[in-house]
Amino acid sequence: YFAYSTLTTVGYGDISAHTDVERSIAIISLISGSVIYAVLVGIMNNLVDNSDLRETEYQARLTAINTFMSNHHLPADLRGRVRRYMELDHNAAHHDIELIKYLSPMLQREAV
Repeated sequence: YFAYSTLTTVGYGDISAHTDVERSIAIISLISGSVIYAVLVGIMNNLVDNSDLRETEYQARLTAINTFMSNHHLPADLRGRVRRYMELDHNAAHHDIELIKYLSPMLQREAV
């Protein structure tokens, strides 16, 4: 109970440290719990950020191209074709890379 309350910082005060040794252990436990919690939150944040990295890069490229086409007053039909190409290229590149991973090294060399 003491370890759980200390690590989750939910303690209700019904169990407290009375001696210097108990206080030292409690402080060390609180610091350890805080560090572990911070590391876990950082790892989860990293996982979420990295999983969306490819999509974020695609959206940034698409925004840059849209800005370019707007600044140069390209015709609407050409803008649509460019956007469709970008989308097809984005989706195809992702699937092609995934599919090639399943081939043997010799087939990968021949395919690429």
